[in-house]
Amino acid sequence: MVEGPFSSAVVLGAGAIGSYLAARLSRLLPVTAIARGAHAEALRARELEIEGLADERVKLDCRTELAPLPERALLLVTVKAPSSVEAGRAAAPRLAPDTVTAVVQNGLGGIDAFKRELPAGARVLAGVAGFGCTLARPGRVEFWGGPPEAWIVLAPDPDAERVAALLTEAGVPCAVARDWPKAVWTKVAVNCVANPLSAILGVRNRGVVTGALAPVRRAIVEEVRAVARAEGAELDAGLGERIDAALAGSRNVNSMLQDVRAKRETEIEFLSGEVARRADAHGLAAPVNASLASLVRAIGTIGEDVTA
Repeated sequence: MVEGPFSSAVVLGAGAIGSYLAARLSRLLPVTAIARGAHAEALRARELEIEGLADERVKLDCRTELAPLPERALLLVTVKAPSSVEAGRAAAPRLAPDTVTAVVQNGLGGIDAFKRELPAGARVLAGVAGFGCTLARPGRVEFWGGPPEAWIVLAPDPDAERVAALLTEAGVPCAVARDWPKAVWTKVAVNCVANPLSAILGVRNRGVVTGALAPVRRAIVEEVRAVARAEGAELDAGLGERIDAALAGSRNVNSMLQDVRAKRETEIEFLSGEVARRADAHGLAAPVNASLASLVRAIGTIGEDVTA
């Protein structure tokens, strides 16, 4: 068990990923999960059910509002990118002078938006998650595993090693990136392949790995690669093939498909939409990502569940 340096942990945005992380961290130290709606009601009424590649029940301390944080607390923020500003405003007056905040999020720009709402000097780590969880129903999370090397990757920071050690000891393999821009853009490429295609077609991650979609997947990755290179990050050769292999084995219902089915705002503006905007700013073309962003936006406006 990890000794210090954290007295407790609070997970702000305890949906699928956040609830799973709260359950794992509760093995080591007191944890509070901040959730909303029917999921919060379920967590307060009974144990969190974890199924899929795991089968267990964990009782979590769940609240609906963030309280002032005690000394030596870890604040783990797992809200989706569109909620970054709201989460930052909620967290700002609750931080203690020594609070360490780790924001684990998909996409481009959300973590910066969160940080802009915090007071100067706040200790904030950036992270990306590579493991899959689905909120199957209120109070029930399906866990679908992650890559063997690390489920969460954190940006280099003086606090990052301590947070990585805590998460790893809790059963969530975590590493500190040697090349953070590359890690971010690699995850953006994965999400830009999986999320919009899944949301549009109404299939699990593995359902987007078909021969018919191979040219689309390759075009997505190459557009992301070009924008990443323009911003100083060089992605690995063979990334498209590695993404295909990872998705082909993934039973996860990704967050964008979950949001479409629940008629919630998606992260498309922080993924394909942002790739297209940055491509334009660099004088590049990203027509496939731009088209996917337009299609996901359309799903949210036609008033019909296309995944039924």
